[in-house]
Amino acid sequence: MRFARRFEHRKKFVLALILAVLLSFCAHELLFQKSSVPGASAVETGANIGVYWDVICTQLVSSINWGNMTPGDTREAVVYVRNEGNQTLALNLTSMNWTPANASQWLTFSWNYSNNLIEAGKVLTVNPTLHVASPFGGGFSSFAFDILFGGQEILPTYNVTINAYCETEAAGVPVAVAEDGSSTGFNTTYTFTGLTGTHIFTVPSADANGHPFKNWNTGQTTTTITVSSAGNYTAYYQAALPSNYTVSFLETKLPSQAQWWVDLKGDNQSSTSNVINFSLPNGTYTYSTGASGYTPSASKGLVTVNGTNTNEQVTFSARPIIPEFPSLIVLLPFMIATLLAVIIYRKKSMRTRQD
Repeated sequence: MRFARRFEHRKKFVLALILAVLLSFCAHELLFQKSSVPGASAVETGANIGVYWDVICTQLVSSINWGNMTPGDTREAVVYVRNEGNQTLALNLTSMNWTPANASQWLTFSWNYSNNLIEAGKVLTVNPTLHVASPFGGGFSSFAFDILFGGQEILPTYNVTINAYCETEAAGVPVAVAEDGSSTGFNTTYTFTGLTGTHIFTVPSADANGHPFKNWNTGQTTTTITVSSAGNYTAYYQAALPSNYTVSFLETKLPSQAQWWVDLKGDNQSSTSNVINFSLPNGTYTYSTGASGYTPSASKGLVTVNGTNTNEQVTFSARPIIPEFPSLIVLLPFMIATLLAVIIYRKKSMRTRQD
């Protein structure tokens, strides 16, 4: 009997304790469900991004006041974001610097913009949204956090085709192409697609036949070319040019400042000095030379170039002076005088015979 009374007493005690705990929990939940938490966010922007309250972008947004929020509440702001640069931007939104630190566990920040590309000068409507968890157990009476509207430049893409052409063979040639200092595994002709920014392409210093690199179609004379826009770029190759040697014609016996000339392989040069130079590769060439009033030791000849510079000596001599035939004015009196002398001589001869 006494045991039953004790059991009944303990049963009532446990029930009372459970009821007290339930009442305490309900009161706690009721208190927090009805409580409100005020908060605000400072608004920051990245380069070339502007955030405004109005669509014509005259009122800058510096902060967003979320007001007093209760568990389960969702608040939405309306702002206008403008790309103030000259390149398309990938728009992004970041929340940071939460106060208190655990506020982000009970508050959810989001935005409605899914296509995050914004062209230069364009304005987009963006809805930053904040939601309070329910039930709420954060234990803080206010909150704050920063919102960063950022943008990353989206550079336009372009395609580049690298070609190689041998002028000696008059045909395209396959040569390896390196990009930005690394091998690509591709030979010309090859098109690189989807490029952005600036790139450096490099071709070998000689093609497969040993013909050395000459220049690019852009005029650049190094084997590397820097590109930042679409286009076709051709590397030209050609056989090595033959080495040239100096052929010097040296004159003697001409007066100072007398002009003379040499014609070598159709190249006619004149000078008042005692040397005339030509630049020629190996071979045998015909020449002629002369000077007004003077006779060269050899007016024509052959000169041979064979892997070294060569000299040809030319000696001039003055031409003999031939008297010019007398003019008619001088000759006529001379002829008359001669004729008269002959007549007089004959007359004297005839008289002598008569006597």
